Amino acid sequence: MKRCFIFWAILAAGTGLAFAQELNMPAADNPPAATTPPLPAENAAQKNKLEMAELDKKQAGEIRALEEKMELNRKKLLEEIKSYQEQIVLVKKKYNSEKYAIMDRLEPGSGSRLAKRDKDLAELEIQLKKDLNEVNSAQGLEASKGSLTKEKQDKFQTDRKRIIDGHSAKKRELLSK
Repeated sequence: MKRCFIFWAILAAGTGLAFAQELNMPAADNPPAATTPPLPAENAAQKNKLEMAELDKKQAGEIRALEEKMELNRKKLLEEIKSYQEQIVLVKKKYNSEKYAIMDRLEPGSGSRLAKRDKDLAELEIQLKKDLNEVNSAQGLEASKGSLTKEKQDKFQTDRKRIIDGHSAKKRELLSK
């Protein structure tokens, strides 16, 4: 292993030495006729600033195009998700109605009771989402104003816990019937 390392070190040093000697070679007797004088420092700085500004414009344009594509794809995905959610609801309704009909045949009235219970549970879930959304919106409003303190955060958390506990109690009551 040491020998291999020494070999590569010598090879690298030799290559570096050969390259350095090539760089120090004397200039050709006939320099090219079309040599341009170097730009003054001010012109070079101005050119660099223009290049930077141009790069910034290109970057902003590409980022804007990508953000527009991203937004378009996000909207398409949201529409697709909504479509699937609607299809799920329709499938649930279809099979639940068949299930309720079978239950009514087995024991008259049992399917109707189950349908009412399922409807009440669905309404309870909707109400829970609305109540939590109100609390979250109020907290977001406070945060956007910059007046969200630790006490207010605790109050919002307490409100959420109260809403969820109330929802759980109502759900247990509905399921126990």
